[in-house]
Order: sequence, then C-alpha cells, then structure tokens
Amino acid sequence: MSLLMSGCAVFFGQVQPIEQPAKKSLEIPKLESPWEPLPPTEGGADVSYQNRNNGSTLSFTSGCRPPTSLTPGGSQELERVASTLGGGISRISSRKQSKRDFDGTPALDSIIEGKIEGKTLIIRSLVARRQDCVYDVTLVSLKRFFDSDSKAFETWTASIRLP
Repeated sequence: MSLLMSGCAVFFGQVQPIEQPAKKSLEIPKLESPWEPLPPTEGGADVSYQNRNNGSTLSFTSGCRPPTSLTPGGSQELERVASTLGGGISRISSRKQSKRDFDGTPALDSIIEGKIEGKTLIIRSLVARRQDCVYDVTLVSLKRFFDSDSKAFETWTASIRLP
C-alpha cells in the first residue's frame, strides 16, 4: 500500500515525456472528492489524483513529437506504449486489452493484474494517439477498490477533451 500512497500511477504505464506536453487547448476536468490532486513531478503525469479513502491514483499524461520513420503507427504504437504497463508488478496474473474510443480517437484499453509488495494491484490504462501526441489515462488501484475506482476512471476519461 505504501507505493499507492506515494502516487505510484506516475511510475506505471505512463507515456514518458517525449519532447513537449500536449497543446494548451487540452481540457482535463478536475476530479471531485475523494480524489485529491497530487503535486506535479518532473517527468511525471500532466495531472495526477489520489483517492484519499483508499490510496488509488488516477493520472493523465501527454507527450508530443512529430512522427518519424522509427515511430510505429496506429494500433502497433498503442500496443507498444501499453506494453510498458506493469513496471513494478511482479507475478502478473492477468493482462487484458481491448480497442475502444477516447474522445473520437481509436484507443487501447489495458488492464493488468499482479502483485506488488504482496498485495494484488490492478493497473488500467487507456492510450490514444491523435496527430503528433500520445495520451494516457491510468488508474492504479488495489484489487478490492478497483471496481469502484473504475467508475471514476470511466467518468473522468469520458470528460477529457483532446485537442
């Protein structure tokens, strides 16, 4: 649980800052209680929140750069980004991926379940690419809180407007 309390969503499954954050026209609404904003960290998420009742974290990360011949496109790129999920999880017991929409953009929804510090943790991430930017919404939650926190993930994700 101590990793959750430190805002570990910033370390799991995030799109690494590439060269610049997304355009200023990006609309990321604030989350309401019990979600509280976490202080920004260098190289971390654009916005992160922690559920004060259970330690779960929700974060949004963006990174932009012009595509190159080395940058895979489409679902291949989303799968590459999603494969970075689970950085600190040992003994991954489940990995599910499905395609869905994120503000009118094709996205990859990934759910990984595994153990960290002896506790079962679930990481859910929605990754999309629009023009030159990759966007990632990530939930990190203990298994027993995942269902209720997924509702906040869905509501928050549905309210984010990509440029």
